[in-house]
Amino acid sequence: EYFLENNETCIVEKWFTSDTKNIIKNGITELSIAGNIVPEAGFFALVDFSNLLGRKDIENNEYLSNEIDILYYFYRTANVKLLMGDSFAWPVKKQIVARMSYAYELEDLIRMLYQIYTAVKKLEYDI
Repeated sequence: EYFLENNETCIVEKWFTSDTKNIIKNGITELSIAGNIVPEAGFFALVDFSNLLGRKDIENNEYLSNEIDILYYFYRTANVKLLMGDSFAWPVKKQIVARMSYAYELEDLIRMLYQIYTAVKKLEYDI
């Protein structure tokens, strides 16, 4: 939230829609930090994608049922590359975790988060 109160706010408004500031400030409700582990060093965070399991990709009429489905979905729809939990031996097998780098220029990081948000909102539950 710090950067939203400084000059970088104009970056958000310049590159994205007016509601992007609220999206970035409030986060992506379907995603969370895995295990509440906040990194103290490095340039990545562990993000829990488990809440997306069972959602339907309406473009392909396919369900997200495992981490490979989630990996391919975000690569295809948001052009975001994720390093999934199996790649770094995440110990909780039923949890879908990805390591997401935030070592990007601010504009690129905001764009990536917005693309992830947009991709998540395209998913639906098949009821």
